[in-house]
Amino acid sequence: MPTITRLATRRGRPKSAPLPTHDLGTPELIFKRAHSETSEAIDLCLERGLITPAQHRAGMHFRWLYTLRYGAPGVTAVDLTRINGFALAQEADPHFRQAREAEFDEAVTILQHARAYAIVMAICVYNERFDGGQLISFQTGLDALSNLRRTHKRKGAP
Repeated sequence: MPTITRLATRRGRPKSAPLPTHDLGTPELIFKRAHSETSEAIDLCLERGLITPAQHRAGMHFRWLYTLRYGAPGVTAVDLTRINGFALAQEADPHFRQAREAEFDEAVTILQHARAYAIVMAICVYNERFDGGQLISFQTGLDALSNLRRTHKRKGAP
């Protein structure tokens, strides 16, 4: 009787190679990452422990509301196949846009009462670097936005 020899097989998920410990990007990207130039200002505040995750989410939500109303600040690409170059998701639902614009107006009013409008706009919307000044004002504004966001979530808004 012939003997059947088994071939060595490796079943299952192949082992992944260990992650490199050094940056594999171009020299320019390595330099930018080393100087934190590829991160956004509000993300750096979260990384450094200046704001809480809830404050970070509130700041990002405020930027989203601003972008829905005015568009993204800075240079943006334009799609020439659409009217005015932009495709608005809100075109299908005007009530959604009205509700978000009302929420943005309410957020601006709250920030102005808290005297934190300028610093929150600078960091969250315009991505200006935070130098450490007005930290209490920035945190107070983000707390107010976080509270506003919680009340709107209870009402069923996104």
